Amino acid sequence: MKGQVFTIAKLHYVNGVVYHTAKVGSTDLATLALHSSETTKSGNVKHPLTRVRTLVRFAEGLSLLNRPDRDNVHITNLGKKYFDLRSKEKWSLSTEQKELLREHIFSDPARTPTIHSIAAIFSLVQQGFEGSDLTKQYAIAIEKEEAWRSKATYEGFTGFGLSYIEELGLSGDSAKNLLPLKVDSLNQRKLRKRIRLGHVMN
Repeated sequence: MKGQVFTIAKLHYVNGVVYHTAKVGSTDLATLALHSSETTKSGNVKHPLTRVRTLVRFAEGLSLLNRPDRDNVHITNLGKKYFDLRSKEKWSLSTEQKELLREHIFSDPARTPTIHSIAAIFSLVQQGFEGSDLTKQYAIAIEKEEAWRSKATYEGFTGFGLSYIEELGLSGDSAKNLLPLKVDSLNQRKLRKRIRLGHVMN
């Protein structure tokens, strides 16, 4: 399965567009761009429309937002739950949000190309890949080995993926224990098998 990655360094960067949309139910990209001081973490981006579009696409890949067409944006049921579980600190993930996203991602690792990319890098880390081996195998697992032309691209997107699983609380030796048993024992095994047999070449 081909994965989808974005030039977004942290998961919590989607909070601005998700929270704004959750408050109104539905909106559009132009409105989110107009409120870029609230919908982007920096609050002062050079091209706000381009940035919020990327953030919305990432949030859509996480199933937090839905776009019925090119410009309009709706909050999803998962997005509502995510919003309700928010912490006082806007630009962070609460413990409950992490749990919600972990369960959603690993209950179906092939749910969307974005989710597949996150699940794939977690599986590779669990298998012991690191450094340049990890960047290579990650590109193969999400079918980006031909699209990623430079070392910087390999390292950049791999770094983003590692950042995502860290934010989800899935880094370190105890990470596996944070997943529900049924998720790890079934879907993670399927994911690892698919990567070993179909996409990852040692």
